[in-house]
Amino acid sequence: MSKSICFGVLIFLSSQIAFGQEINVKVQACDATTARQMVEQQAIESRSISDLEKRINILIRVAEFLWEKDNESARTYFSDAFKLAVDRFAETGVRNISKSQFLLEREKDYRFIVANKVLRKDPEWGKKLLEQILKSWENDKSVADRAPYERGEEIRQSFNLAISLIESNEVAALSILNRLIGYPLESYWNQAFYQLHKKNPAAANQLFYALVQKHSQAPVSKLLTLSGFPLGRNQPLSLFAYYSGPVFRDNYVADAALQKFYLKTVLLRISSLSAETLVPEQSNAINEAGFGIAAVNAFSDVIVQSHPDLRADLSRASATANSLLDATTKEKIDSSKKYQERMAGSFADKIAALEEAESKGTLTDFQIVQLILDAKTEEKLNALEPWLDKIKDASVKEKSVNFFYFTSSKVALDEKRFTDARKFADMVPQIEHRAVLYFNVADEKLKGELTKFETLELLTDVLKTAEKSPDTVEKAQVLLGVAFMFEKIDRFNSIDALSKAISTANKLENPNLFTQYVSQHIVGKDFGVFSSYPVPGFDINRTFDQISKEDFAGAISQAQSFSDRYLRTLAILASVTNCEKPVKEKMKVKTTQ
Repeated sequence: MSKSICFGVLIFLSSQIAFGQEINVKVQACDATTARQMVEQQAIESRSISDLEKRINILIRVAEFLWEKDNESARTYFSDAFKLAVDRFAETGVRNISKSQFLLEREKDYRFIVANKVLRKDPEWGKKLLEQILKSWENDKSVADRAPYERGEEIRQSFNLAISLIESNEVAALSILNRLIGYPLESYWNQAFYQLHKKNPAAANQLFYALVQKHSQAPVSKLLTLSGFPLGRNQPLSLFAYYSGPVFRDNYVADAALQKFYLKTVLLRISSLSAETLVPEQSNAINEAGFGIAAVNAFSDVIVQSHPDLRADLSRASATANSLLDATTKEKIDSSKKYQERMAGSFADKIAALEEAESKGTLTDFQIVQLILDAKTEEKLNALEPWLDKIKDASVKEKSVNFFYFTSSKVALDEKRFTDARKFADMVPQIEHRAVLYFNVADEKLKGELTKFETLELLTDVLKTAEKSPDTVEKAQVLLGVAFMFEKIDRFNSIDALSKAISTANKLENPNLFTQYVSQHIVGKDFGVFSSYPVPGFDINRTFDQISKEDFAGAISQAQSFSDRYLRTLAILASVTNCEKPVKEKMKVKTTQ
């Protein structure tokens, strides 16, 4: 469908409104008046939707659209959305909705989603909403009944809000971070400091000094959660986790005075430990002396090289920690050290470890699976491939093969080996994952003017594959993605794919068409490996927004084809987002009894 083709679409806004009248609007073009009328009608219709999550999403979209056009109404919609979000949280609380014991996937807290949207429009109002959430958390006695890792969920999400604001509104972000200083230390601070340092190094350093001074007497384990930023590490020091990738952050040099201040604070805290102040032994933790030993070992090199005047403090801290080390903690430290050393070895060393374990009859599926995360080059992937057949659990093997060839295609694409990227993509069993790889290849090919035919051919193959698949949410998502990608080169096929996506969705019950990523989950008897990747167009909002830019009538026509009122509403709201053109002719409005 070319840009020059223009056709009318009859859109019926059929809910009963003021005076019991029904409005039928004939839409021939995308303009501000049409858009506003349609948006407000969707808000009215949303009142009949009982699902709070769906109503909140609609109210947010309406409020965002009206913010510049009718600020008073927009604020009302945002307020209504926040009230519903509070009601919804009262029903759901904090809970893990993951089906795997190894994956933490929390129920969405729409209070934070609304607050986030408001913060970007009116920071002062947004901060008041956030303060309301935090006060509610502080006064909620039921927080103590949550699982330990869920008790600080509101703090985690507050950090996420602050971090996301740093680039666009540093003042608001700093205000939130200063509000969070009084809460127990968490590793979230490292990301906040790094993000802030990019924008304003002085502000980041000043905030770090204030935080450490405030918590100088915190447990050593808590002080170590801050160790990433002052030591220039990508992750804070940990006794129980191994992080693949570079240890130290690129293009960042820690401030020498700040680093020394942090090191001395931690060393003094270790030296102040006594048998009476040690944290009691827990099933999944070690006492503070153990963390003291970890700190002393990690700090030694940097003190010798950069802060030799702290050697005496280091010696005192080491003596104190060692004197308080019990047998159980020492055993855990030694075990953790061996694991860290094994995981930090070269890829060749890890393959050799697989061979040794196989010869001893101790090879496990997890030993093989975890290496997929480390295989980031063609050479490493070739070395690992033969081991896939040695995975015993059938389900783990199937998911590992999917993950392996997905990774192989991504690596080939990064190295501009397009033929290999396509070959490996064809070997990925899961259709939505294969589609993501095809889309990535297509994106790269679109950068070359002489390869658009190849891109068209590639997307057509995805479309044909999807059409042959059973009607599932994944199929509908892939077809949405195909429509999104086709829009760049072939509008007719874009609308065709969109029509097929809607047809598939209409056969499903309450399908989720708002995914912005695909996930890889490999779950064994006693382990879980997870990874996710962003995808273009799997989200109904992005797809309709993209298509409506060039074909408003076509997008609206397709949006009206959804049988699900919620999907239909959000598709229409996404389609009218770009309607900011002035009205060229008066709209014909027909009222009926």
